Amino acid sequence: IGIVTPYRAQVRLLKESLKRAGVQADDRVTVGTVHAYQGSEADIILWDLVESSSTPIGKLFRGDSGNRLCNVAISRAKGKLVMIGDLNAFRFAPQHEAVQCFRNILFGSVGAYKVVRGSEVVNGVAAKLGGR
Repeated sequence: IGIVTPYRAQVRLLKESLKRAGVQADDRVTVGTVHAYQGSEADIILWDLVESSSTPIGKLFRGDSGNRLCNVAISRAKGKLVMIGDLNAFRFAPQHEAVQCFRNILFGSVGAYKVVRGSEVVNGVAAKLGGR
């Protein structure tokens, strides 16, 4: 499993959170920036988009760097790509090519993708754990 994020500060936060949860970043679970994943792959990529609708889209999602970021992150997954983020951050962001790529994925005009709300995931896990 690869956990990818655009910003180094988020990598540090994710590693600390995993450590507190008792999960060690090792050969089975790696955490890094999109730039660090260039040339690497994982069966499952969790892509933490970080961006929020309460702030403007960060510079890494704009212009040519945004296009490369999008391409690298999406192409790292050998099996599944799970994008985690605020849908509205990209729905209402100013037009950039990478932002349009996300809109196409998140709002259904590209491929066989499914958008699932975080609450659905949490509720599903809680129901399964409660059923034990």
